[in-house]
Formats: sequence, C-alpha cells, structure tokens
Amino acid sequence: KAVDIEIAWKGQDEDEVGYNAKTNDKLIVIDKAFYRPSEVELLIGDAAKAKAHLGWEATTNLEELCALMVKADLERNEIGASF
Repeated sequence: KAVDIEIAWKGQDEDEVGYNAKTNDKLIVIDKAFYRPSEVELLIGDAAKAKAHLGWEATTNLEELCALMVKADLERNEIGASF
C-alpha cells in the first residue's frame, strides 16, 4: 500500500534531514556507514531481493536501459546541460 508523505528537507550536505511536512517527524538522516568509495572496481546488481520482498521485477532489459541512458545523455548535451 502506497503512503503519500510530503518530505520537508532541512539542513544541507551531511547535516540534511528529511521530515514529514505535516507531523514534523524525522524520517530521513544521513548515515556515513552507507557511503561507498568513489571508485568501485565492480558493480553487479541482483534484483532477487526486490522480487522476493516487494514483488518487483524489471521490465527493461540491459540493451533497452543502455539505449535510454544514451538518449538521455544526448538530449542533455543538446541543451548544454551536463547533469
């Protein structure tokens, strides 16, 4: 079941925190334990956990994903934006 919560962000960088905009409850904090090195030798994903726990399954194959990413990069390049 989807939950509709508006997040209000306060602070910046590592001190940024996300709050429920209606209740002001703290929902999201930065945790350095989840940072990863900027250079990673090998990245391999496995969606098995998402399928098992969420029932989610990818509908885009690798070739389609690559094509979408290249198209988006080219469109950004055309308007002069890098990201």
